[in-house]
Amino acid sequence: MPAQALFTSFLPLQLKTMASLRNGLNCGRLIRPHLQPKSITTFASSQSKLKDVTESAEGDNSREKPEPSAQDTSQKMVRAQYIDKKSLVWDKRYKSVEDVPEMLPYQTIVQARNRFRIRANLVMIGLTVMAALAMVYTGKERARAGDTVEKRTLERHRQLRAQKAEEDRVAQAAATSADK
Repeated sequence: MPAQALFTSFLPLQLKTMASLRNGLNCGRLIRPHLQPKSITTFASSQSKLKDVTESAEGDNSREKPEPSAQDTSQKMVRAQYIDKKSLVWDKRYKSVEDVPEMLPYQTIVQARNRFRIRANLVMIGLTVMAALAMVYTGKERARAGDTVEKRTLERHRQLRAQKAEEDRVAQAAATSADK
């Protein structure tokens, strides 16, 4: 079979596979379930839902607030930990740790944690800049004094060579005394 015939027979299969990947299917298995439809609604069921919605809208003109759902995180109350209480005091929402209630809205704690995180990051940035400036200053002072990295390296190598020569001399003396 020539190469051209192999390519043309393989091409439709490849295109079909690529199309199934685009649709979220791979050889009959679902690989991206969030892209697939959750349920199939028929025209009759969608019409009945639409009818229910229009009837409730026509009969009820009062605007009531919907009840918060269990998924609504702004209404969820959580127990504040000690660090959360401290961050609320540092954020100046309360005067002291004792004033902070035991249960707080989730959103309040999240905001306090975020502000604390931002402030901690800003402090770390400031300390890093100060440390960098200190290193520049000490480096310039050492350069003025004539102390450079090159001189330190050469001195260290001189010491290592001297140490190695001393070790060789001791090893050679031990070898000659063992031969006698």
